[in-house]
Amino acid sequence: MNAVKPTALPVKPELIPQELKTIPRWVVWRLELWVKKDEKIVWKKVPYQTSGRLAQVTNPKHWCSYNEAIDAYIMDGFDGVGIAFDGSDGVHGIDLDKCIVDGTISPLAQELLDRVDGYAETSPSGTGIKLFTKSNLAINGKKGNVEVYKEGRYFTVTGHTLNGHSLLPDTIQDVDWFVERHF
Repeated sequence: MNAVKPTALPVKPELIPQELKTIPRWVVWRLELWVKKDEKIVWKKVPYQTSGRLAQVTNPKHWCSYNEAIDAYIMDGFDGVGIAFDGSDGVHGIDLDKCIVDGTISPLAQELLDRVDGYAETSPSGTGIKLFTKSNLAINGKKGNVEVYKEGRYFTVTGHTLNGHSLLPDTIQDVDWFVERHF
């Protein structure tokens, strides 16, 4: 049982791309201890509204601007900020957990970064990556340590940019190969 709260990477607001900052679907989050059905203890990144109420990431009334989220993160002691996907603008996300070990990116993560343009960053744990891109993603899904979302979810945003991946692409990225391989 690991009831010691992990430390999330601090948000680096200056490195978050402007294209993400202009999307008005931001939330804040806190690490909270949860007990799964199998009684395993986990720390979850629970989304909140800036008011301190729980956020439903599919409810536009619970979203705010980037500036409001950053202000709440700084002033109100949240553990981080995040952005919801709603499918309206073609911005999608790919999340790879546990793909950075001792500072080395796994071959799977490196292949994804080599083949798909987008904004990529280290996750709050420092052991995963999140890739934000404009893509042809047609599904939401989770399988093992791989997650893909076009809508109905949110991703944390740290600003811990991975080299060469500091902007959203201008063109739609083909991620069919990735989805076919993992789903």
